[in-house]
Amino acid sequence: MRCDSHLRKNRGLEHPGFRDPQLALGLLQKVITNGTVRGRDSLSRVSEAFSEKANEMKTPTYQLTFDDAVDIWLRHWNGEFQHRIAATFDVNPGRVNEVLKGAKHAGSREAAMTRQSA
Repeated sequence: MRCDSHLRKNRGLEHPGFRDPQLALGLLQKVITNGTVRGRDSLSRVSEAFSEKANEMKTPTYQLTFDDAVDIWLRHWNGEFQHRIAATFDVNPGRVNEVLKGAKHAGSREAAMTRQSA
């Protein structure tokens, strides 16, 4: 019977690339280039390390301000679709919907009304 460390080595769990995201990215590049993988578990570990590194590299998403919310109301009243408004602010359409439903930036509707009438 094989010992536990032998099994872990065969599954790729002790490969240094799985602890170092940069090395994992290199391994993933080799996999993509060569088109070969030694076992499904190795691919899942490389993919997991790649995902972790990608999450570290993400830039924070834009937070809508009160003035943005006022602009959202004005654009919505002019007939613009929510997903188009969201694209210009680089946010998820759900964030625009939160403004229009009143869940975020309370009072922005009234501010937009006064700006529209001015």
